[in-house]
Amino acid sequence: MRRVLLLVTDGLPGIEEAIRRVYPMAGWQRCVVHMVRSSRSCKELCVRVCV
Repeated sequence: MRRVLLLVTDGLPGIEEAIRRVYPMAGWQRCVVHMVRSSRSCKELCVRVCV
């Protein structure tokens, strides 16, 4: 691997900071699948608590 340009990961706590330390020039974004799953589970929890 010559150069890492972008890393796509889940929302694991601390992962973004670790990536910035090891690959300071690389971009980072959260995986869309993980983001959608997280937002759905949060919405479902809110619906259960609010009802």
